[in-house]
Amino acid sequence: MISPYSALVVPGLLQTPDYARALLVGARVVDNVEEVLERRLARQQVLSGHQPAELWTLIKESALLDPIGGPEVMRAQLAHLLEMSERPNVVVRVVPREIGAHPGIDGSFTLLVTPAGDVARSDAVGGGRVVTDPAKVRGYRVRYDRIGADSLSRGSSRSLIAQVMEAMK
Repeated sequence: MISPYSALVVPGLLQTPDYARALLVGARVVDNVEEVLERRLARQQVLSGHQPAELWTLIKESALLDPIGGPEVMRAQLAHLLEMSERPNVVVRVVPREIGAHPGIDGSFTLLVTPAGDVARSDAVGGGRVVTDPAKVRGYRVRYDRIGADSLSRGSSRSLIAQVMEAMK
C-alpha cells in the first residue's frame, strides 16, 4: 500500500507525462529531464497488472489549482486524476483549503506498507528522507489519518476535481 499526502503537486504515481515534464522543467533541479521523467513514469506501472499496488492519496486542494504547464496540461492532468480515481485500487481524496492549518501543513510525505515493514518518506527539495523507526512511522500514520479525517469523501473529491477542471481556462 502506498499512501501519499501531497501538499503542493499531484503525486508522481498519478502524473501525466506533460504535467510531470512541466514540473521538472519548472523546478530546474535536474539537467536530464527526459531521463528523470522516464523513471517517474515507469514507476506508475505498480498501479497496473495482475496484483496492482493500493494507492490511497490525499491531495491538498491548492495542488489542483496551480496551472502547472498551462491550462491545457492541467486540464488533462485533472482528467487523468479523475480517470485514475475510478480504479478499484486507487483512492483520491482532496484536502479542502478551508480547513486552514492542519497536520500536513509542513509538507508532503508518503507512507509505504511493505512485506519488510512500514516506512515513511518525507519530501524535501533535492530529495527527502526515509523513516524506518516504528514509533516515528506511527507518528506519520497518525498525521495521515488526521489529514484524512478532514478530507472530502471520494465522491466529493471527484466532484471538486471536475469543477476545477471545468473552470480552468
